Order: sequence, then C-alpha cells, then structure tokens
Amino acid sequence: MSEPLPEGAAATAGSAAEQGAAPVPSVGTACPFCLRAECKYPAARVAVMAAPVPESARLAREAIAARDECLLHLPATIPSRPVARVLGSGDFSIGGHVWPGISKLIEECGEVIQVAGKLLGSRGEPKHWDGSDLKVRIEEELGDLLGAMRFVVARCRLDAEAVERRALVKQATFDRWHRGEK
Repeated sequence: MSEPLPEGAAATAGSAAEQGAAPVPSVGTACPFCLRAECKYPAARVAVMAAPVPESARLAREAIAARDECLLHLPATIPSRPVARVLGSGDFSIGGHVWPGISKLIEECGEVIQVAGKLLGSRGEPKHWDGSDLKVRIEEELGDLLGAMRFVVARCRLDAEAVERRALVKQATFDRWHRGEK
C-alpha cells in the first residue's frame, strides 16, 4: 500500500511540472480559467491529489463545487484557451486531477461487456460472424480492463492490498458457486 504524502511533500518532491501535476497557484494569481484572483478552483484541483486518502473524497466534492463556481464567472470570450480545458473535461480521465482514470475504467468495462454479450449471442462460439475470434477479443479486453483497474488503484491512491484481498475473497466465492456449493 502506498503511504499518503506528508504535508508539503508535493512542493518538495520536485516541481509540479516534473510530477505531472498542475502548479499550485500563488496568492493573488488569477485563475487560468475564469481569470479571477479569488477563484478557488485551481488550488482545489491540486489539493485533491496531494491530500491523504481519507480527505480526498471531501476535497473532490469541494473541487467540483469550486469548478461550478468558476464556470459561472467565465468571460464571454477566452482568447487562446481551449474550451475543453476551461470546462474541466480532464477530471476523471487519465491525466485529470479528480479520480484520474475513472472514465477509462468505465470505457474498458463497457468493452468487456460488449465482447461478453457477443459470446452470449453466439452461444459461446468463439468464431464471430464478423470473422473475429471472441476468445482473443475477451482476453484483450480483460487485459485492458485489468490495466485500467491497476491505473485507478495507483493514481487514486487506493489501498492495493485491500483491493487484492477483496478480489481473492470474491474469486473464492465464485469458485464455490461454480462447484455448486453455497
């Protein structure tokens, strides 16, 4: 399990750019989105990733509220600012600051479901009518899903040991069911 960063560790472990995080705005600096000095969104985004795990959910809710407030104050025109960045579309995606990778995890779950549905539709026959091998496709999609799960566990600083313990317990339950036991 990875330990939460101690107070101030983000500032001492290298520059924000080296860490791949957004820089912490200094006091009096205008928000790069709404251009207001009093906007709390930039600092709230950074705080989510630097917070210990127990505080991260609360800070994520605060960051979302700060983003909504920021959006209310966007200038009518924002020269040379990409719209996607202003709207905060990076949240929940790889590279985002709020639960990074969650959207990719959802996408990969959907792809596993899609191939599993094709296996059901073909009555378990791996040769699909489109010529693809569903056994190979499910292996690939399960691998992609496992990669997305590992990314989320690592980047969202979840307890990897707790996740693995839960997976082992669940697998044992499935094995019992498969053998016809309760």
